[in-house]
Amino acid sequence: MSEQWLKDIADRMSEFEVDEPQGLWQAVEWRRSKVRAVMWWRRVAVAAAVAAAVGVGIYFTVRESATLPQQPSVAEVAKPQTKPEAGPQAEAQAQEPAVAMPMPVLQASTAPEAAITQAVSDAIAQEQIGEADSVAPEEPVRHTLPPVEVAQSSSQTAPAATPRYDSDADSRCQLALFTTGGTGASLSRSISTMSVAAAGPLDGGRWDGDPYTGILVYNNGTETVRDIDHHLPVRFGLAFAMPLTERLSIGSGLTYTHLTSDTFEGSTHSYVDGRQTLHYVGMPVNLNYNVLTIGRLGVYASGGAMVEKAVHGRIRQSYILNGTEYSTTTAHAPLPWQFSLNLGVGLQYRISPTLGIYTEPGLSYYLHDNSSLRTIYSDKPLNFSLNLGLRLTLQR
Repeated sequence: MSEQWLKDIADRMSEFEVDEPQGLWQAVEWRRSKVRAVMWWRRVAVAAAVAAAVGVGIYFTVRESATLPQQPSVAEVAKPQTKPEAGPQAEAQAQEPAVAMPMPVLQASTAPEAAITQAVSDAIAQEQIGEADSVAPEEPVRHTLPPVEVAQSSSQTAPAATPRYDSDADSRCQLALFTTGGTGASLSRSISTMSVAAAGPLDGGRWDGDPYTGILVYNNGTETVRDIDHHLPVRFGLAFAMPLTERLSIGSGLTYTHLTSDTFEGSTHSYVDGRQTLHYVGMPVNLNYNVLTIGRLGVYASGGAMVEKAVHGRIRQSYILNGTEYSTTTAHAPLPWQFSLNLGVGLQYRISPTLGIYTEPGLSYYLHDNSSLRTIYSDKPLNFSLNLGLRLTLQR
């Protein structure tokens, strides 16, 4: 009975059909595709996690075995690179064991996402620790130089100073090389009439031993002229100045002076023509006062005295009798001492901080030398001079 009932129900329901809901198959297909995508990503993630875990383990195993004997410990890296002081505390710090870095441990998880997250996090953390350990910056070594070495080091790297034309340059020692051009050469002339009693005929042969007497005889009763022409003195010198104060200095040096004088005595047909040459060596002593300095230009005043000694002198005379040169004589001139007083004002222009050109006009007064020489010093004691030269300022 029961079987028949079931059979009847089955027969009745065999042809029963129900229409599917709209979009049923699309939903089924979308769910299947989603399940397949999720399963594919899970498989890929699991494979990537396993590969990453294996790679990280191999990397750190090789790295630890290769670098652990040579890699300094964390304690050694933290210490400054200076020589440790001797003592028990320093020995204890030197024997302090190195802190070893733990190896990464991968923890398994029941879920694939948790395993991936755990493996990636551990790998990143271990990589950051390894990089910090390998590239930990060492504390720079600071060297302290002594003050003298610091000054030398700074002077080597300091830029070159520009030239300074400071006002105290005149208060340093100075050397000068100069020449003097003088003015005031004199011409002394005297006119007289010679009157000599002739002793016999005018025969030139009679005056071999005394040509001057022959000229007197030839000019007997004739107006005669006596001229002395003093040439300008020529002087060269080397001077040295040493500072006494910021503006005042004392100077000395060595000079050479050449004096020349031409003489003429007689008439137009019978006369004596001569030249006198003197060589002096002198030493001046001057006080110099720096009046004003503006940039490269300086003005100063100078005053002092000079002593000179004639070291060589010669007088050459030619005797002309009745228009014919009769004879020539040469004699040594006296060698006197010569004293003079000097006063001048100087103007200097600096070409560089150590080299300058200068001009120094001045007046000189020469005292009598108590000799028979006729020079420009004796005939014109007050002379104007103009010194031109180069001056070198010595560095301190």
